[in-house]
Amino acid sequence: MCKLKRALYGLKQAPQAWYSRLDAYLHQQGFKKVMVDSNLYIKSENNHQVIIVVYVDDIIFGGNKDEMCKDFANQMQKEFEMSMIGEL
Repeated sequence: MCKLKRALYGLKQAPQAWYSRLDAYLHQQGFKKVMVDSNLYIKSENNHQVIIVVYVDDIIFGGNKDEMCKDFANQMQKEFEMSMIGEL
Protein backbone atom coordinates (compact mmCIF):
# COMPACT_ATOMS: atom_id res chain seq x y z
CA MET A 1 0.00 0.00 0.00
CA CYS A 2 2.73 2.51 0.92
CA LYS A 3 4.75 1.74 -2.20
CA LEU A 4 1.71 2.16 -4.42
CA LYS A 5 0.71 5.43 -2.76
CA ARG A 6 4.22 6.82 -3.14
CA ALA A 7 4.38 5.64 -6.74
CA LEU A 8 1.20 7.54 -7.58
CA TYR A 9 1.38 10.63 -5.40
CA GLY A 10 4.73 10.84 -3.68
CA LEU A 11 6.95 11.54 -6.66
CA LYS A 12 8.60 14.93 -6.87
CA GLN A 13 8.05 14.91 -10.64
CA ALA A 14 4.26 14.41 -10.48
CA PRO A 15 3.32 18.14 -10.48
CA GLN A 16 5.81 18.86 -13.25
CA ALA A 17 4.44 16.01 -15.37
CA TRP A 18 0.86 17.27 -14.86
CA TYR A 19 1.82 20.84 -15.77
CA SER A 20 3.68 19.65 -18.89
CA ARG A 21 0.62 17.71 -20.02
CA LEU A 22 -1.67 20.69 -19.36
CA ASP A 23 0.71 23.08 -21.13
CA ALA A 24 0.86 20.85 -24.22
CA TYR A 25 -2.93 20.49 -24.27
CA LEU A 26 -3.51 24.25 -24.00
CA HIS A 27 -1.08 24.94 -26.83
CA GLN A 28 -2.86 22.29 -28.91
CA GLN A 29 -6.16 24.11 -28.27
CA GLY A 30 -4.71 27.41 -29.55
CA PHE A 31 -3.76 29.11 -26.29
CA LYS A 32 -0.58 31.14 -26.11
CA LYS A 33 1.52 31.49 -22.97
CA VAL A 34 2.13 35.09 -21.93
CA MET A 35 5.82 35.98 -21.54
CA VAL A 36 5.24 38.04 -18.38
CA ASP A 37 3.78 35.12 -16.39
CA SER A 38 4.38 31.47 -17.24
CA ASN A 39 1.02 30.50 -15.67
CA LEU A 40 -1.08 32.83 -17.84
CA TYR A 41 -2.57 31.72 -21.16
CA ILE A 42 -4.67 33.68 -23.67
CA LYS A 43 -6.70 32.58 -26.68
CA SER A 44 -8.07 35.24 -29.04
CA GLU A 45 -10.65 34.81 -31.80
CA ASN A 46 -12.42 37.69 -33.57
CA ASN A 47 -11.86 40.24 -30.77
CA HIS A 48 -13.00 37.70 -28.16
CA GLN A 49 -10.63 36.27 -25.57
CA VAL A 50 -10.40 33.53 -22.99
CA ILE A 51 -7.81 34.07 -20.26
CA ILE A 52 -6.56 31.20 -18.10
CA VAL A 53 -4.46 31.32 -14.95
CA VAL A 54 -2.99 28.08 -13.61
CA TYR A 55 -2.08 28.03 -9.92
CA VAL A 56 -0.72 24.72 -8.61
CA ASP A 57 -3.67 22.44 -9.41
CA ASP A 58 -6.36 25.11 -9.81
CA ILE A 59 -7.38 26.75 -13.07
CA ILE A 60 -9.17 30.08 -13.11
CA PHE A 61 -10.54 31.25 -16.43
CA GLY A 62 -12.78 33.91 -17.87
CA GLY A 63 -13.45 35.80 -21.04
CA ASN A 64 -15.57 38.32 -22.82
CA LYS A 65 -17.72 35.74 -24.64
CA ASP A 66 -19.69 33.17 -22.61
CA GLU A 67 -19.75 30.65 -25.46
CA MET A 68 -15.95 30.48 -25.60
CA CYS A 69 -15.74 29.99 -21.82
CA LYS A 70 -18.35 27.22 -21.88
CA ASP A 71 -16.56 25.49 -24.78
CA PHE A 72 -13.28 25.67 -22.87
CA ALA A 73 -14.87 24.19 -19.73
CA ASN A 74 -16.46 21.35 -21.72
CA GLN A 75 -13.19 20.55 -23.51
CA MET A 76 -11.28 20.52 -20.23
CA GLN A 77 -13.81 18.21 -18.58
CA LYS A 78 -13.49 15.78 -21.50
CA GLU A 79 -9.69 15.77 -21.34
CA PHE A 80 -9.07 15.96 -17.56
CA GLU A 81 -10.88 14.79 -14.46
CA MET A 82 -12.06 18.04 -12.93
CA SER A 83 -14.92 19.74 -11.16
CA MET A 84 -16.35 23.19 -11.67
CA ILE A 85 -16.68 25.13 -8.44
CA GLY A 86 -18.46 28.08 -10.01
CA GLU A 87 -17.95 31.79 -10.33
CA LEU A 88 -15.48 33.68 -8.20
